[in-house]
Amino acid sequence: VSTSTTPTLKWDPYIPGFKFSFMLEIYIVENFFPKLIWDKQNISSDSTSCKVDMELSESIDEYYWVIWVIDEYGNRLRTKHASFKVE
Repeated sequence: VSTSTTPTLKWDPYIPGFKFSFMLEIYIVENFFPKLIWDKQNISSDSTSCKVDMELSESIDEYYWVIWVIDEYGNRLRTKHASFKVE
């Protein structure tokens, strides 16, 4: 998937039956290790998208992102990562 330098991340609605918020993270791989380059916390549970509020570089080969679901007790569930390129 290719996107602009300020992508909007989109996901399907999630309705688990308890109070929660989302956290989004974007990573790159640097020297074989993941490096967090952007995150957004406390996203409303009824959200299904979030615009990245920084410009991503076209010179990076690949980015990947994950969604965290965080309940009111701090328990976390993370999705599998999804990759994208900036063009």
